[in-house]
Amino acid sequence: MKIAIFDHQLNYGGGLRFITNLIISIKKKRPDYDLTFFCDKKKLINNNAFDIFLNHKIKIEQLKVFESTNERKSLFFSGVRYFKRNFLGIKEKPVDIYNALDLEIIACCKNFDLAYFPWPYFLKPPLIDCPKIATFHDFNFKYFFGTSIFSDSQIDFLNTSIKEWMKDTIPVVSSYFMKDELSKFYPETGKIEVIHLSSLNVYNNMPVNNQIEFPFPFLLDLPYITCPVHLTVHKNIGNLIAAASIVNEKEIKFRLVFTGQSTETIVGKSGFYGLVKGFNDDIDVYGLGYISDWNMNLLLRRSFAVLNGSLYEAGNGVGLDAWSLGIPVIQSNIPAFEEHLTLQGFKAFTFNPREVYSIARAIETCLNNNKQREENIQKSTAAFSNISWDNTADAYINIFEESLNKKSHGN
Repeated sequence: MKIAIFDHQLNYGGGLRFITNLIISIKKKRPDYDLTFFCDKKKLINNNAFDIFLNHKIKIEQLKVFESTNERKSLFFSGVRYFKRNFLGIKEKPVDIYNALDLEIIACCKNFDLAYFPWPYFLKPPLIDCPKIATFHDFNFKYFFGTSIFSDSQIDFLNTSIKEWMKDTIPVVSSYFMKDELSKFYPETGKIEVIHLSSLNVYNNMPVNNQIEFPFPFLLDLPYITCPVHLTVHKNIGNLIAAASIVNEKEIKFRLVFTGQSTETIVGKSGFYGLVKGFNDDIDVYGLGYISDWNMNLLLRRSFAVLNGSLYEAGNGVGLDAWSLGIPVIQSNIPAFEEHLTLQGFKAFTFNPREVYSIARAIETCLNNNKQREENIQKSTAAFSNISWDNTADAYINIFEESLNKKSHGN
């Protein structure tokens, strides 16, 4: 089977780790599959994933639209455009990235049996003859959490395009909560496939080696709790910092460590009203910025716990990473996170993400109740043995083959 996989976004962090784990697992299960990954090669190289794909015999093709886009961003061509605009009075027409990408995908799909879209947002559903499968991760653009995440025009495009996707695409989600969300917002949608994920940590099976140099030695004098985030409002960062200030009010009992793009600005003393900067001796909040998958793996392995206080998610990806390593999880009691506990058997210290004192109590319980910590670790380790990327790959393979069989029989 020849499968074209299109990822125009290559999201930092979880998005790229998702597609990397999935494609590698599918290729291992079905080495006869001819997989071609269409993307911006430059971005794939910058994310250290290019060689991983090639080592697993996954073909990589450049989406041509990004070649021209990258060229237009270069200093030379910026200078050319400046000269044309200011000295010759020539204004270039902006590139219509949506239509250009749509036309390129249509052309690419002519020689493939099936097309898979791991991130169909901000993408027109291409009019192609082969079956289309797309993974819809969440619908946070449907909610206002206190500040706008997307512009009105972006939201209009997302709503219009997703309605079109639902007409002739097999949609896949990673939790039953997200299945309900998709049905709620797009009731015209037909059958929705639910496929749970495993840990996104690509170094999950690495044996423990205490001789490996730890990249963040300044964290080791106190217990630290790791919190991977994006700097968006639904990640609930302000309430997590306020909760840390309650726990650390009399003395610093732990450090809260944020990772993710631009989090290097989050360094200071936790305060009930927010982060207080300028303290050198009482720092209990560290932001490390965007770190490599390898350093994230090392950071997680020494964490006292992992914290996810999101208001809205498709699932707790970092929680799965932690459970796989025997690290306790502290998480908000939102529906997608509760699904890990009720359906999959994981254990966590839970809290109401809207209540700062609820968050603080969950952190303190994790810090002080060793019996419950050990029980959570043991039960979560047992639960993790029942999930794997092999299982996830099998479920996707079934969808791929069923869709192709229906196509061949004219259904």
